[in-house]
Amino acid sequence: GVYFESEVETSLERKASKVVNQHSILSHKSTIKSPMPGMVFRVKKNLGDQVSQGETVMTLEAMKMENDIKSPFSGIISEIFVAEKSAVEKGAKLFSIK
Repeated sequence: GVYFESEVETSLERKASKVVNQHSILSHKSTIKSPMPGMVFRVKKNLGDQVSQGETVMTLEAMKMENDIKSPFSGIISEIFVAEKSAVEKGAKLFSIK
C-alpha cells in the first residue's frame, strides 16, 4: 500500500543534464566587486569587449602590490564602474559581465 516515485536516467542523459546546467551558470550577468581596498592601477578591457574565463580585466594596486582582477566566466563587459587611478573600498563594484 506504499507508493514510491523514482527516476531512471542513462549516463548520456546525466551528461546532457550537466551540460545544460553549466550553460545556464555561464550565461548570466554578474557584478565583480573589489576583494580589497586599493587603487585601480590599470583597466585592460573596455565596455563591450569580449572576455574569456580567467582573463585579466583590470589591475588593482593594494599595499604596493599589483593584483589582477580576472573574469570569473566568459562573456561581454556590460558595465565598468571605476576609472584608472581611482581609489576603491573593499566590496566596491568594479565591472559587470553578461
